[in-house]
Order: sequence, then structure tokens, then C-alpha cells
Amino acid sequence: MGEKSAVGYSGPTFAAVRSGKHCSSTALSHGRDIEHLLTLKEFDKLTKTESGEIKPVWFTTVDGGPDENPRFQKTIDVAIHHFCENNLDVCCVGSNAPGLSCYNRAERRMPLFSHEIAGVVLPHDHYGSHLDSQGRTVDLALEVQNFQFAGMTLAEIWDTLVINGYAVVSEYVEPEVSAIEESSLIRKSLQWQMEHVRTSQYFLQIVKCSDETCCSPMRSSWLKVVPTRFLPPPFPLIQTEDGLTAGVPGINNKGKYPSAFVALSLKPEDFIPRDRLEKFAVAPYDLYCPSVQSSLATRICKSCGQYFASQVMMKKHAGVHRAAKAARKDNSVQGMLLIKYF
Repeated sequence: MGEKSAVGYSGPTFAAVRSGKHCSSTALSHGRDIEHLLTLKEFDKLTKTESGEIKPVWFTTVDGGPDENPRFQKTIDVAIHHFCENNLDVCCVGSNAPGLSCYNRAERRMPLFSHEIAGVVLPHDHYGSHLDSQGRTVDLALEVQNFQFAGMTLAEIWDTLVINGYAVVSEYVEPEVSAIEESSLIRKSLQWQMEHVRTSQYFLQIVKCSDETCCSPMRSSWLKVVPTRFLPPPFPLIQTEDGLTAGVPGINNKGKYPSAFVALSLKPEDFIPRDRLEKFAVAPYDLYCPSVQSSLATRICKSCGQYFASQVMMKKHAGVHRAAKAARKDNSVQGMLLIKYF
């Protein structure tokens, strides 16, 4: 569908070099890097349309560590910020399961980066030693300067790389501008998230709604391709004498997972054995995720049937229903008092 050249495994690379002692890797620092990446001319073809607008559909893959896991609230908050800030139609973040980081394309850049700095010696005291005789820091400002020199040296080396014909942009990031200010994040209420956000163990989806008082009109053809708004849960299909059926959740079977386009034309409930769905109104996204079989039921809201990536999220969401119920009750009581009064 579309031009084959529009999808590939090669492209420009951005490497942010930070001092691990003076700043840390967080969802906010990754968010800052994405914002900066959108300003780099080397990435214009990848991130922008021909008219110069930010492309409306984002799919991001991450390793799934604590600083970027798509089911952690900080990551969700940053994704919502990007979704609103860039007027996106869709923002999805997916992670690899534990032990499968080798399938992350970014990881395959690391050997090339390591090769370039083999044998490079970075002095710790370029501007003078910031350590005492016992190796303790005695001059913090000088320490920051020395770390900056080392980081800028690495950035200069990597900035000359060309991988598969594409440029590498490498920059040293100073600690004071290392991350997005948390106070500047665009935040949305739990009520908004209930309508626009779907979470699962390894996949986060944020999609515009059709209410134009809430979201601007879609800029892409997403709803024509995905009429259900959110991507359906993955489930394996098995050909039997009685026709197609889905495998048994939690059991290693020989079923084949259909492509996203085939899955969109199918209803999981039509193929998954009824006895496997008796606890759920609809098939939860992680029904076939082996590591969460025992906790599926505790992640589903009893009021609306929505599935969440954790019990913590589900309990926060349940608070929206309790507040709405209390408001309805309060309005009902006030109505009765008014009727009695008149």
C-alpha cells in the first residue's frame, strides 16, 4: 500500500550524548530529544510532510526500560504531550518483550558507534583535575566542564559517521537543558484519557476522537484504514476441520498471527473459544500475552470493560466512574429538593 520507498529499515540517526553523573535517562529526557529531532534538517523527510507540517501518525519503538516503557505513566504523559503539541492523529509507542532488545533497530547502530571510539582515550582532567588525592570531587563546576569536553569529543567523532548512506547527527546535551520541564507538559484529564488512550503490556495507543469540540479533524486517512480507531488485539489463528479458530490463551500453540490489515477485517470474539472469553465483555488486548495471563481480569474496568496495562491505571480510571456516579446522585438529590420546594 503506497510507495515501497516510504518504509525502510535505514534512515538518519540522532545520538544525544549526556553526562551520566549530572543528568539521567528519563521519559522527559527522551521527550526533549524527540522535540529537538523535529528541528533537524536531516530528519525533515522522515518527520515532515512536503508542506513542512509534522506528519500526523507516529509509531515509536523502544526497549521497554523504566525510562521509556509504554505502560508507565511518565511515558504516557510525554506521549500525550507530543500528541497534543504536534496535532497528531495517532501516537503509538511499542516495546519489545524482555530479552528481545536485539530486534530494536536502534540497537544495531551501537556496534558501529563502538567501532568508531575503539582506542579513544578521554582524559578526565582536560581543564584541570576536579578530584582530590582520594578521587573525590572537590570542584563541581570543573567536573562539569571536564565531562562536557569528553561528551563533545564523542559527539564530534560520531557526527562524522554515515550509515547506509544516511547522516548521523550527534550532539552533546548540557545537563541544564537535558529534559523537558515537567511543568511545561501538556496534561490531560483521566476523563480525556478514557476516550483517547489505550494501554497494554507492550503497546500504547493515543488516537483522536470524532468530537470536533475536543479534537481537530484528522489530517490523515487513519480512520479509513483503521475504522475501529484503535488497532485490534493480536490473536493467533489455526485452521481446523471445523474452520478457523483462535488458539488457547496461555498455551504454546501453532497458530499464526494475521497481519494488522487481516486482523482489522476480523472480530476476535468470532474466533476465540467462548469459554476463554466468559470473564470479559470484549477480548482484552493482552489476551494472548503469556506473562500477564493471571492478572488479566484485575486490569479490566467492571463499569465499562476497558482494559489497562496495570491495576494502578485501572483503579485511577475507576475513580472517574465513581465521581460521575456521585455527581449524578447529587444532581438527583438537588432535583428532588427543587420539586419538593415548588
